[in-house]
Amino acid sequence: MCRISGFYYPAHSQPIPQRSAIIGNMIQSLAHGGPDDEGIFVDQHVALGHRRLSIIDLSALGHQPYEWDKYVMVYNGEMYNYEEVRNELLQKGYEFISHSDTEVIIKAYHEWGTACIHKFRGMFAFAIWNRLDQKMLLCRDRIGVKPLYWYWKDGLFMFASELKAFHHHPDFCKDIDYDAVNLYMQSGYIRSPYSIFKYVKKLEPGSYLSLDEKGQPQILKYWSIDDKAKSARLNADADEVVIKNTEDLLTEAFNLRMVADVPVGVFLSGGIDSSLVTALLQKDRDQPINTYTIGFEDKVYDESHHAADVAKALGTHHHSFICKISEFERITESLSDIYDEPFGDSSGIPTTLVSEEARKHVTVALSADAGDELFSGYERYLIANKYYDKISSVPYALRGMAAGIAGLVSPAMAASLLPKIPGFGDIKHLEIRYPKMVRALKSKSRLDFLSLVTSSITSEALHGLMASEPIPIFEMPSELPQQQYLSMFTVADATSYLEGDIMTKVDRATMSVALEAREPFLDHKVIEYALSLPNKFKIRDHQSKWVLRQILYQYVPASAIERRKQGFGIPFIQWLSTLYIHEVRDMAADTVFLDHFKLNADFVKKETGLFLEGKTGMLEHGTLWYLFVLYRWYKRWIRA
Repeated sequence: MCRISGFYYPAHSQPIPQRSAIIGNMIQSLAHGGPDDEGIFVDQHVALGHRRLSIIDLSALGHQPYEWDKYVMVYNGEMYNYEEVRNELLQKGYEFISHSDTEVIIKAYHEWGTACIHKFRGMFAFAIWNRLDQKMLLCRDRIGVKPLYWYWKDGLFMFASELKAFHHHPDFCKDIDYDAVNLYMQSGYIRSPYSIFKYVKKLEPGSYLSLDEKGQPQILKYWSIDDKAKSARLNADADEVVIKNTEDLLTEAFNLRMVADVPVGVFLSGGIDSSLVTALLQKDRDQPINTYTIGFEDKVYDESHHAADVAKALGTHHHSFICKISEFERITESLSDIYDEPFGDSSGIPTTLVSEEARKHVTVALSADAGDELFSGYERYLIANKYYDKISSVPYALRGMAAGIAGLVSPAMAASLLPKIPGFGDIKHLEIRYPKMVRALKSKSRLDFLSLVTSSITSEALHGLMASEPIPIFEMPSELPQQQYLSMFTVADATSYLEGDIMTKVDRATMSVALEAREPFLDHKVIEYALSLPNKFKIRDHQSKWVLRQILYQYVPASAIERRKQGFGIPFIQWLSTLYIHEVRDMAADTVFLDHFKLNADFVKKETGLFLEGKTGMLEHGTLWYLFVLYRWYKRWIRA
């Protein structure tokens, strides 16, 4: 795991010392993610920089930029099956001087060109410069675990693992992309290919970018989760066969991610996904694996005892940390540096804290993200499964009228009344979810339903805030048969929320403390397998992640895991009205900030005032937090 950056500027022939200074500053800004080594490569037109976090082959032979034959490469990530590919290359006559996956990648590219990507199992973002042809190739892994930004304006091409590197190039243009602001205010993150800056894009997952001899970027897809869902052959095996096959595949993928020359641990929340990762890794090991969880002083948010119960049942070497409110405040002050693009998911704060604690013991930590997306764990999937057919049976005009009437009921009142109605008592966080449920009454399809219950702001409120209509928060995937519609939800979330929010959160939180996070559910073989599972293996008898539960029950008592998951929540609403009340008022009065993002000053002032008075306006509380985060980001990266 590392951090990379570089630029290509053929039209501007800077002296090499000047190029060296620029790339040196760019890559130094990413030192937090690669404390073990630094390297740069500079020639007449290109500059490449690398910061290394040593995981595999800790020797100097793993130094980057890696130069071999006509190629120079910088690489961030891990290729877990590198030994397999290395052996294939050995049979073709290649020789190796190291045991690093870096050397394997560059020689695989020499042998197979871009087709080499199909042989890799892992998470990666890399750039390869061809010194003879004067061409560059950038590539990002299939699902977007590792970040890769690129910039193109006036002949200057740049790339980096994080946006902060671009600020150190003197020709970087910071014009805002207002479509990205639109997306951010809806969901609290900015999905690929957008970024907060007009001339910066995220290389989409499963893509590679090549620069031709004129420096023009060309992007091609080599893997698409939507295509895989469309071509998936539905699994018709019996329950017991599917359970066994799923366990075998997951065990193989999970163990593959334990390969390292440094200590490895596992994040254990006590939920189904992290418990399953831990169980399948521990089952064939004599020595207990290291597991890590975080707890909170406020018992409303503390779930550490659940993780302790699972750890005891599995026999792991468990580490639990209780965080004080002062530590939350400390991380909150650093969010704009850690997440150098506006990022409103407040769970990034506790994720950073648990990463800090784990890093005291290990250099690699396995996370259990993506189980919800692949195996239908989100409550909105359950709600869609339970309610959409009922909703859609009512004429659209009547649903529109019902939505109008329901919209007159406050979320607080709805949260007190709905549990008394049969069928609604099992929906958690009703006060937060109620406005989304009201919007969903007007859904025209299952995908439309998913979109409406995902967005954190109504179209009316968004129009009031920035005078624009909502941009789809995810690209609509292909329609799939009824027995596979949950895979359609998987595709939608994988191409938006999973990559834009979850992977961003985990990558920045862990790399801020030089901890490598690995995502065992995101092996592409696991993804393609999950897409082949009919709905019944995901949701059955109103229970999510059915097949995962059946596997886990073999190792952990059902009583230890069958509970409502709290998640990494923090009391950010309380904070806005107490700890940060003066800054919230400053935000509402800062017309320069509001104008910079084309936000309606009168609307923001009114909505903020209602919030501080304890009243509810058009903007939901989560959206006010997003606005606050955007304000802090502005002060750090634009106004500073």
